[in-house]
Amino acid sequence: MKKNFNIILLAITIILILFTAYNVIQKNRTENKVINLEKEIEEIEQEKETVQELEEENEDHTFEDDINWFVTEVYTLENRKVLYEKIEQSATEDVLIGLFGEELPPDENQGEVHSIDRKVDDIEIYGKYQDEKHYQGIVTFNLSFEDEERSESAFTVLQVDLTKKEDGWKISEFEEYAKGGRQ
Repeated sequence: MKKNFNIILLAITIILILFTAYNVIQKNRTENKVINLEKEIEEIEQEKETVQELEEENEDHTFEDDINWFVTEVYTLENRKVLYEKIEQSATEDVLIGLFGEELPPDENQGEVHSIDRKVDDIEIYGKYQDEKHYQGIVTFNLSFEDEERSESAFTVLQVDLTKKEDGWKISEFEEYAKGGRQ
């Protein structure tokens, strides 16, 4: 009987040791899973922050901002060579030819001849997507001209289209519809 009791006690001890070892192994596996999941959560949160930053950056840089910049450069810069250098990456060749003529880039001798100050005021841009690769904007603004003797202002209406190309969005249409007289 004592022998049976010792065998039962030994069996219970072995079972308890195996049960404890199993629990320790399971606990370690669970802890490792938790650590891995925490790392994944941290990576996902970093990715989420990056995406949010990119979205905020994109929100800060809109089609309207691009159109505003382009129109302001075209209507206020006198130096044709400098203007070409500033806008050449932002427009298609057709638009550049429409603005500067067939010989691109403009001649080096087309330097700044300061004769009149021009300023774009009260610019409004009304735009919409035509489809996922085309954005169209109608632009209205007052173009002010000033020289030493007089000052004039003309209400101007433009159509500016952007098209998605392999290397990004580009101004693909730049057409002036109306330029008013004195205001």
